[in-house]
Amino acid sequence: MRRISGFTLVELLVVIAIIGVLVALLLPAVQSARESARRVQCMNHLKQIGVALHNYHSAHGHFPTQVTGSAEVDGGCGPGFTSWIVPLLPMMEQTALYDSIDLEVGMMDQCGLSSSSHYSRLKISADHPNAAAVATVLPTLLCPSEKVETSAIVGTALPAPGSYAGNVGWLTGTTGPAGGGPITKSNGMFGLTNPMESSPWQQEIVSAKHVTDGLSNTAAVAERRIANGMGPVDMISGPKSAQSFCAGTTAEDRTIEGWADYCGSVKTPERWFSLPIGRSWASGWTTIGNTYMHMLPINARSCHVYGGESNGMNMITASSPHPGGALVLMGDGAVKFATENIEDVLWWGMGSRNGGETNEGTE
Repeated sequence: MRRISGFTLVELLVVIAIIGVLVALLLPAVQSARESARRVQCMNHLKQIGVALHNYHSAHGHFPTQVTGSAEVDGGCGPGFTSWIVPLLPMMEQTALYDSIDLEVGMMDQCGLSSSSHYSRLKISADHPNAAAVATVLPTLLCPSEKVETSAIVGTALPAPGSYAGNVGWLTGTTGPAGGGPITKSNGMFGLTNPMESSPWQQEIVSAKHVTDGLSNTAAVAERRIANGMGPVDMISGPKSAQSFCAGTTAEDRTIEGWADYCGSVKTPERWFSLPIGRSWASGWTTIGNTYMHMLPINARSCHVYGGESNGMNMITASSPHPGGALVLMGDGAVKFATENIEDVLWWGMGSRNGGETNEGTE
């Protein structure tokens, strides 16, 4: 009789089990390779931003300025509320988008704000003259590892989010690790101004000559997580850096350690200071967090100060979906990976353009 060869049921089950084990072993490696590729792409985005920053500096003699408010003009909103990214667009091969923006109109619906509380819940609506421009998604401004969702939290224009924030140093009244008394001027890499409400802490123009620590020792731009329409439950489970806690008021003077300790002692995040983080690359509204500060640990919580809404003082922390740290663009155009266990003194020093610190210890 002819014998028919084949697998028995037991043999088939064994083969399936072996394949399952192999897939389970290979999946983490595949995921790791994908994340590595995304991290490289994110690094390339920051390098492109760095080239654009230096081209802008060459053309204008200074780095771009973020406008943190807008004044009323003839009953309407005059120029203002634009992020540092907006003037950089022509240097990022986005001239057509830049030309489509009406810079004579404030980037938010509201303007002429007279108190801190007035800055707490701003919007940009679908009928705003720049609604189409601010809704434009720019891949260069999004980390590919970041989860991005459409959100109307900043208005019905559905502004496009962004993953990168510019360094504005430390809060006014902060005493750094080297002492020397509390600072009275912003000490980061980007200028800040508010045409409605002047602030002695804001320095409108920052150029390379102001970076006395050296461009290679001073951070310019870092990754910053995006708050994806968090609800009450997600406020607990979402990224720590997309949760903003109260850290007091701008009237208080503290050491950097003091600010970090106070921020860490607060138990509950505040919803309306958390939800807008990262939700519009075009807006200069402080709460959105297109600027960050070198005061809190990487990938830790963010903290806001009452009174800082109008002038850009908001302790947004550098953060990323990459395990273990965040990518940072230095002033000289180099991109480094700053780990979560970077020494506090080194991290603080990277945020100051004129404190005499050096940069050693990042990858």
